[in-house]
Amino acid sequence: MQTQLNPSATVVPNPARHSATHGASPTADLGGSAERLRSAGSLRDDEFVFLQQAYRPSGGLAHGDELATRLHVDGAGGYARLARWIVGRHVFSFAWHEHFWLPMFQFEPVELTPREGLRHVLAELVNVMDGPALAGWFAGPNDSLQGHSPVAMWATHKAAVHHAARMQRYVMT
Repeated sequence: MQTQLNPSATVVPNPARHSATHGASPTADLGGSAERLRSAGSLRDDEFVFLQQAYRPSGGLAHGDELATRLHVDGAGGYARLARWIVGRHVFSFAWHEHFWLPMFQFEPVELTPREGLRHVLAELVNVMDGPALAGWFAGPNDSLQGHSPVAMWATHKAAVHHAARMQRYVMT
């Protein structure tokens, strides 16, 4: 049985509405947010809005509970499956407001399985970055990718993103 992804169901609320209630501007300096996320362990509301905007073109962000429910097909436990993928470093997640979130670019849109090749990129970074830093690295501009974000380049330039991850690990170690 295949699960059809409904992007509107997995994307977090509208950033303009969200930012109006939390004081963050949807037009804030996105580069600065990405840079801080690379070195910080927790997310501010404005940084979450930055991530929401950055990931929207590639499928948005999914709330972990919702994604686990959608993965619960054919009697297979969705939470267990998702936890195995996170612990096995096939995908990454980050926490915000006591919930965990996953960028949807990591998953095949129909099957909701981890995308091929992402594990190799994550292997370069998971020992030097936590979840929020990984989210910021994928979302922010990258010099190795001529200023494009890794998430924007992922679909068409996987090898270049892998190289950028290797360079980032080298710089951080």
